[in-house]
Amino acid sequence: MLTSTDFYEGYAKYVGHTHLQANGTHLSTGTAIDYLNDSIQMAKNRCFKRGAQETKDFFLCQNSKNQTQESKWLHGLRQSVIRETFMRAKENGEKIDKSPGLFV
Repeated sequence: MLTSTDFYEGYAKYVGHTHLQANGTHLSTGTAIDYLNDSIQMAKNRCFKRGAQETKDFFLCQNSKNQTQESKWLHGLRQSVIRETFMRAKENGEKIDKSPGLFV
């Protein structure tokens, strides 16, 4: 399960669209991606040393310099979290950009 792409895809959708914080707001894009990255890292910490070669290959997804299927998959998943959080914010009328703006 900890090396299942379906698991992480479901989790990414949850943190990007469904999860509400204690104050009733959704996670920001960066925080949702951080949660996804942290979950993969925790799974790697738990499984990598004693795992089979297939398990070790899955966790190569974290190295963005690799051109493996796994790293391409994770890059695409992160991009989908970005799209998901922006679409959710747009649908809910949430402020997307927290920058103060440009004053000339």
